[in-house]
Amino acid sequence: MKLRSRYRIRVLTDPARRRADRRSAALLAIACGIVVTLIALPVAAAAPASLNVTLNTVTQQVKSVTLSTAGVTYSNCTGGSSSGNNLGFPNGDCITPAPGVTVTNGTAPATIVVNGTDMVPSDNGPHWTLCGQPTPGPQCTVGGLVSPAQNQYYETLSAANAYNNSGGVGFLQLSNNSFCDSIFNNSCANSAPGATKTEFLSVEGPTTSADPSTSWATSVTWTAT
Repeated sequence: MKLRSRYRIRVLTDPARRRADRRSAALLAIACGIVVTLIALPVAAAAPASLNVTLNTVTQQVKSVTLSTAGVTYSNCTGGSSSGNNLGFPNGDCITPAPGVTVTNGTAPATIVVNGTDMVPSDNGPHWTLCGQPTPGPQCTVGGLVSPAQNQYYETLSAANAYNNSGGVGFLQLSNNSFCDSIFNNSCANSAPGATKTEFLSVEGPTTSADPSTSWATSVTWTAT
C-alpha cells in the first residue's frame, strides 16, 4: 500500500538578503515540494478468533430496616389544658395508640439506631426543641427535672402505649442525635436478620409555646448500622 503526502514550506528571509536568496529560496521551495511514499508491511493472515466472556455476580448483605407505617398521630392527650387529640399547656402528655410502629430489621445482622427531631409548627415559626437524654442534646430544664420548658418538648419510645410520666414502663428518651434503640434490642448488639419489635411513641409538651400554631409535626428515624 502507498500513502502519498505533499508538503508546502514557506521560507522567510532577512530583508538584506531577500534578493540574493530569492532564487535559492525558490529552488529550496521546489526541492521541498516532494512526495513521500510510505510502504506498509503486509499483515500476516490469521484465522478469526472466538471470544468468550465469563460473567460473575457478587452477593452482598445490605443492612436495612423497615417500618409498618409511614406516620402516626398523637392522641389521648392529658394534663394542663389538653383535650382529646390536642396537646395543652403546661406540659400536656400524649401517646400513640395501638397498633404502634413495628420495626423490622432487614436481611443482614445490624444494630438499629434511632433519632428524633425538633417539633415544627405549620407556619414554620419557632420550633419546640427536642430535649432530654442522652447528652450532648439539650436538657429539659423545668425544676431540675426531666420536664420541658418553654419551646421544648420531651419524646420517648417504649414497648407499651403508656404516658412517659408513668412508672413501671421502660422508656427510651429520644434526641436529635442517633443512638442505639434499646427498645428494639436491649443489649444494643447486632440484631438478627428479620428481627422485629413493636414500639410506641409518647410526648410531653412545653410549659408554653412562643408560636400559636395549632398543628405541629416531627419525625423519628430508625437506621440500620
